[in-house]
Amino acid sequence: MVRLNDFYGGKFPISYSLGIILGVIEISLIASLIFPQKNTLKLKHKLICQRLDEPFPFINR
Repeated sequence: MVRLNDFYGGKFPISYSLGIILGVIEISLIASLIFPQKNTLKLKHKLICQRLDEPFPFINR
C-alpha cells in the first residue's frame, strides 16, 4: 500500500486500499474452503497420546 500511495503522490484512495484488503481476505477464505486442512488435529492428538503413554515423556534419551 505504501508503494501505491507513493505512486499516486500520497493520495491513494482509501476505498481502493480497503478493496484490496477485502479482496485478499476473500481469496484466502475461498481457498480455505476449496483446499481444507487435512486431519492434522487427529495426528496431533495421536502424537500427544503416544507421548503420554511413555514412562518419562519429558526426558530425552
